[in-house]
Amino acid sequence: MIDVSDYKKFMGINSLPKFDVKYYTPDLTADYIYGARAEYDVKTKAHTLLLPEKLDAPRFLLFHGLTHILDMETLVTGEKNHDFCLAEYMEYHASQDELMVMMGHNL
Repeated sequence: MIDVSDYKKFMGINSLPKFDVKYYTPDLTADYIYGARAEYDVKTKAHTLLLPEKLDAPRFLLFHGLTHILDMETLVTGEKNHDFCLAEYMEYHASQDELMVMMGHNL
């Protein structure tokens, strides 16, 4: 399991939703490699953080993925129109946290 204490401090929260960590083998010849990616299974309501094996995901990308997990748990209601409208906001929010970490804010 990854250490999420810095993320919780950064976000001012005491806990995160339960999530699994899975590692994948990245295609190093691809134009883009995901450093960290959050997935949510609507049917099982399970969160997963996907990380590349044998590569260290940068801290800012971990925070981006963790923000997606937090937002999915706290903002999504299950009502399709509501949740559809949240998609862009959640990406903005995760990107905003990512940028703040890249700039060294609140660390």
